[in-house]
Amino acid sequence: MVVSLEMTPEEYRNRVYAMMSSGAFRSSDLARGDINEDDFTTWAKSNLEKSSDFIVVSTDGMSEMTPNKVQAKIDIHRPDLVIYDYAQLGSDNDHTEAMTPRMLALSRQMKLLAMANRIPIILITAVTDEEGSKRDGPPRVNQVAWSKGIEYDASLILSVHRHKGTNIVEIACRKNRYGDEFSFYFEVDFDSGIW
Repeated sequence: MVVSLEMTPEEYRNRVYAMMSSGAFRSSDLARGDINEDDFTTWAKSNLEKSSDFIVVSTDGMSEMTPNKVQAKIDIHRPDLVIYDYAQLGSDNDHTEAMTPRMLALSRQMKLLAMANRIPIILITAVTDEEGSKRDGPPRVNQVAWSKGIEYDASLILSVHRHKGTNIVEIACRKNRYGDEFSFYFEVDFDSGIW
């Protein structure tokens, strides 16, 4: 289940379909409806019918997404995994105004959700670079917006960095409660879904 606070459910669905199709459909073509329906139907039958459902939850700009609302969606859909995209656009259960205490509470409440439901929750968050700084690799934990709560609560922290002017993405582990830290690179075209 994806909780999308930045994209509409349709935009997220198109991105997922493009990534699943490995180049058969471009996200931008899906958004415009510029695809051959027969090709899409054939692809969907062979790739979606036997796969697990994915649910996209969005506020559509109508209300705040809190951990309590995420719990309600978990109760309805019973997902194996939750992706919360992204933290700074959400709210804690108390609708705290100030960002630092809000993010501390949100991080802790999402951790408690993961533990109570026994499912992994991936919390996506933004990076706040210092003015004038140029990052040429994956961010450190202290560059993550309101990072203290996330650093304490997370079992695993991954930093993602797309190298400027390329399709090369670097992943670096910044915390691993259950093992060694690691890093790796991959090349991806997000529009076509080719990895």
